[in-house]
This record gives sequence, structure tokens and C-alpha cells, in this order.
Amino acid sequence: MKHFITKISETALNNSDGANQKNILLSCAPIEPLCLVREGGKDAIVVKRLDGASLGYLNDHVSDSISFEQSRGKAVTAYFAELADGPSEGTYDAKILVLVSDAECPQVDLETLLKNTDKRVERKRYSSSRPRLSLGAGQIFIDVLNYSCSLHVSMTLIFWFCIVVLFLGLAYFDVVEPLATDQIDSTPNNAQTLAETPMVPIHTKLKAGMRYSQIIDMIHPKSEKTTTVPAEKGKFTAVCEWTLSGGERLKATFENDKLISWEMLK
Repeated sequence: MKHFITKISETALNNSDGANQKNILLSCAPIEPLCLVREGGKDAIVVKRLDGASLGYLNDHVSDSISFEQSRGKAVTAYFAELADGPSEGTYDAKILVLVSDAECPQVDLETLLKNTDKRVERKRYSSSRPRLSLGAGQIFIDVLNYSCSLHVSMTLIFWFCIVVLFLGLAYFDVVEPLATDQIDSTPNNAQTLAETPMVPIHTKLKAGMRYSQIIDMIHPKSEKTTTVPAEKGKFTAVCEWTLSGGERLKATFENDKLISWEMLK
């Protein structure tokens, strides 16, 4: 499991719904679970609370790193870390803790992890301020040698990859016979049949334990209404009601950013 702390980029004073962003940040609690939601058609990742309130965006470098980990099948979760004074008066720097793991819900002591992570950051900052020894021309020679070796290996792999692809292509055209024209159904009935095939209801694709961001990427709602439910200490419960593109309404209940129940409303 990997983890790191990053800062939420500076955003507008008010959210699109008119909520004051400073008040939202001040109401966040340490180790509060957050949602990382990719906006439709954009590469930016917005940080949200479980009730849907927006805290701001991550910078491009962090967004690209998270996207890369998710493409590898890794689970990425986020928690609120701390709120510090910003560079100017009246501004704040909000930091979040990001976990990258194989498990959807890693079993870790978040308070201890956050405390130790803060210490490691301070030690790294202190050690990086010490003078470093430069190897000069010897280090340059080593860097050039390493680059040449890696370039040679890369070119060799590319060469053999092309040979394998060429061999497989020739074998395919030698063995596979062209399809007969009478085997291809070019009638327009195929398109009509596909068009008449009923679509699978969206609520049947949902599964218990899915995260808020996963469902948003799946349903692409036209509108959203979120309410929070008082719960025990350490638990965050939110009820979301979405209006879908077809006019249907979907109601879902989350506990600590995990789906526990859902239903279609009339």
C-alpha cells in the first residue's frame, strides 16, 4: 500500500450551488472520508465530501498519478488531513491523505498513519536542505552510459516485437479463408433488432459496497440532491437522489462512502 499527502488547489470562494467553500473546509474533521470525482469530459479531479459538497480540485500532476493507479486496477481512497493558514490573509491550505492499495477498503490505523506521514514529510524537508555532493563529470558519464544501455534494450525489444507481429500477420492471412459474401448478413434487420433490444435498467448494475465516484461515472445524472443523516461517531451517512437522463429517479444511501441500499423512485 502506498500513501501520500497532497494539497487541494486554490478554487473559487463559492461553489456552483452558492455554498461558501471556506465554511465547508472549516467544518471538515480529520480522517473524514472524501470522494475523488472526475468531472465529465475533463481530466481534473474534484474533491468532495460524502454529502456532495465540493472542497476544490487536485493539481494536474496528482490527478495524472491517481488516474494511472486506477488504470492499473488499484483502489484509491482519500481522507481529510488538516487545514492550515494559506499564503495570504483569510485563505486556507487544505491537505488530504491519499491511499493507493489493492483492497477497496484497506484496514489501517488512519490516525497513526497520518501522524507518521507528517513526520516523514518534515524529515525529508530537513534532509533535503543539507548540501549534496556533486560527482561532476563522473556522474555525467554514468548517466550517459545508463541511458545508452536502456536505449539499446528498448530498441531490441521493439525490433523483436515487430518480428512477432509480422509473423502472426502472415500466419493469419495464410490460414484464415476470406468470409463468403453470403455469410454476411447485410440486411437492415440487424440494426432494427439492435435498436429494439431493451436496455438493462441502470439500478440492476449497482452493487453493495460501490463508491460514490463509481456510481457517478456510471449513471451521469442530470441533477442531484444530497442529504446527510445523523450517525454514530466515526460513521458518515448520506442519502443521494439523482434524476437520470431518461427522467428516472434513483435514490441511494451511502455509509462511509460505500453503497448500502438503493431504489428507483416513481
